[in-house]
Amino acid sequence: MDAIIAILNFLYAFSIVGLSIYGLQSIVLTILFLSRRQPPFYPPATTKFLPTITVQIPLFNERYVAERIIDSVCALDYPADKLHIQVLDDSDDATQIQVQTLVAFHRKRGVDIEHIHRTDRSGYKAGALAAALPRAKGEFIAIFDADFIPAPGFLRKMVPYFHNPRLGMAQARWGHLNAGYNWITGTQALMLDGHVIIEQTARCYFNLPFGFNGTAGIWRRACIEDCGGWQSHTLSEDLDLSYRVFMKGWQMIYVPEVMAQAEVPPQILAFKQQQFRWARGSIQVLLKLFVPLWRTRLSLAQKISGTVHLASYLMYPVMILLLLISLPLALTHYLPSPALTLMASIAGFGPPLIYCVAQVAGYRDWHKRIAFFPLLLLMAMGTAFNNTIAILGTPYSKNVFSRTPKFMLDTRPDQLQQSDYRLSIDWKIFGEMSLALYSAFALYIAIINAPSMIPFLVLGTLGFTIVSLQSIWESLITSRRRHIAEAEN
Repeated sequence: MDAIIAILNFLYAFSIVGLSIYGLQSIVLTILFLSRRQPPFYPPATTKFLPTITVQIPLFNERYVAERIIDSVCALDYPADKLHIQVLDDSDDATQIQVQTLVAFHRKRGVDIEHIHRTDRSGYKAGALAAALPRAKGEFIAIFDADFIPAPGFLRKMVPYFHNPRLGMAQARWGHLNAGYNWITGTQALMLDGHVIIEQTARCYFNLPFGFNGTAGIWRRACIEDCGGWQSHTLSEDLDLSYRVFMKGWQMIYVPEVMAQAEVPPQILAFKQQQFRWARGSIQVLLKLFVPLWRTRLSLAQKISGTVHLASYLMYPVMILLLLISLPLALTHYLPSPALTLMASIAGFGPPLIYCVAQVAGYRDWHKRIAFFPLLLLMAMGTAFNNTIAILGTPYSKNVFSRTPKFMLDTRPDQLQQSDYRLSIDWKIFGEMSLALYSAFALYIAIINAPSMIPFLVLGTLGFTIVSLQSIWESLITSRRRHIAEAEN
């Protein structure tokens, strides 16, 4: 019995330390952001630097948003003779015909645009980008996912930074088109803002490794080619290339003043699918580049920061571990040591700090937006099982890039209910429901035996309950719509 208790105590300490690393990272990045250090370099005040740019738009079954992104890119304020557009279309539904029609229309208007269609999807998005690069006419490559809307002046604002010949990539900030659609989009907007307002800015300004966000950025073509090009070994081809670029000595810059608006998933099922891909992809990059990262001549701070950054999704299995051991610890009347309690208390300020500062720094109505923070905590906890499964399967599973469906809800709010792209639940719902029940029982025991565990177990009970019930509700709506469509046909 004593050996079991010792093991439980060790696992508890391990979990608290692991989660504290994540919390302390948030505190450190927020402090760096608030230090107001100047950007690593500015673009020239006046410039006639207008190089040839190829804009790539990777698509797969995006019939609701394909027209919007293609029209937006064709409306970019840039010399027509220096703008080349590639629509990288791997679609196998009606999107393909739609894109063909749009491309033909804009070509007649004099736009240098081409439709590149693949049928095998080898390498998924990375494969599409790599396959199209040899046909690109531009010295620079801008990339926009289907759910983004670049402003007309995007290229003119971003290109001057490339006066620096060692600059390999410039990343703009993400905005959120449909943050007010429902509680799911509002919560995601808050979650993303911590990353795009605080984390990316702090990492860039203090020369710490950071990643291209996969869209709304510009690459120097020579940089891509010099660092091995787009590779499909991972599901996070953007993060993979970013770290290879950083390790090879190219510079990257984050430009928070330039924003590209985008749609966030309105379904919890779509959010979980996106998180599954991001979690697995990040850990794949960690496994691929951990040793090369530590063999570089980067500073110790850069190596530590990069490792913690790539390993951030590991907090989810640690959360599940802590939840699972909470019940047996509660049954033994466990009292955590003062040192662990202090560490957890300090680190616990990290998440609320980074999200609150992001809202204050980014919006005038920050007090309304920050109201989503309790839901953010519940969503993070409720998706922990989904992300843990993604991570645990990383070494054994074949890469499958599951796209995040988009619906163009900023102008067609009813389109979500009518869409064939709505997702249904999978087997992971049973894990989430089981953890909700387990958390509730552990909470009951903790109320009697271990009061210090009550806050975490309340979070687990509510988080898994809300996420699982929302998933079931969305799936029922999807099933009902499909039955109606079948009956009408």
